[in-house]
Amino acid sequence: GLHRITGGNPFFVTELLAGAPAGGKLPASIKDAVLARLSRLEPSERELLETLSVAPGAIERWLLKAIAGTEGECVAEACAMHGFLTQDENGAVKFRHELGRQAILARVPRATQKALHARFEAAISSRMSLQAMTALSNLVFHAAGAEDAARVLEYAPLAAKEAASLGAHREAAAHLATALRFADAAPPALAAQLNEDWAYEA
Repeated sequence: GLHRITGGNPFFVTELLAGAPAGGKLPASIKDAVLARLSRLEPSERELLETLSVAPGAIERWLLKAIAGTEGECVAEACAMHGFLTQDENGAVKFRHELGRQAILARVPRATQKALHARFEAAISSRMSLQAMTALSNLVFHAAGAEDAARVLEYAPLAAKEAASLGAHREAAAHLATALRFADAAPPALAAQLNEDWAYEA
C-alpha cells in the first residue's frame, strides 16, 4: 500500500513514514513540495491537475476529453512532462504519485470538489453501460463526492450486487456503506434493505 500511494518515491516514502503518527494526514513537507512545484506551472496546467485530482486511478482518453475539452490532452502531456501525470499508449492519464493527487486535492475548495464530482458522474453515466463494474464503482464514487443522494441510492445497490456476484464482498459492503450515508433520503423500505444487505455483505 505504501508503494502504491508513493510510487516508490524515496522522499514520499520517508516523509510519509516520518509523519505516520499525525492521524493519517499528509506530512507538511510532502504538501509543500508538491504545491511548490504546482505553483510553477501554467494556469491551465494547474487547473487541469486540480480538476483531475478528484478522480483516483486512471482517467481514460474519452473521459479526459469530456472533462477538459479538446485541449485537455495537450495540457495533460505538459503535466506529464512536469512529472505530475503519467500517460499510457491509449492516452489514459493518472497521477504519477497518489500522494501528489491528495496534496493537490486538499487545496481544492469543497464546493468545487462537489461540482467536479458531478461533472465526472455526468460524463461517465452518459457514456458507460451500467453493466460495467468499473463504471458502476466510479459512478458511486463521484455521485457520493457530489453529494447526490438520488444517484448514490441508484448506483450503489447495483455496484454492490455486481461486486457480490464476483465474490468481492468487501467491495460490496463498501458500496452499501456509501449508500447508507444517504439513507435519510431513501424510502423506509429501501433504507431497511440497504441495512440488511450491508449486514450480510459485512
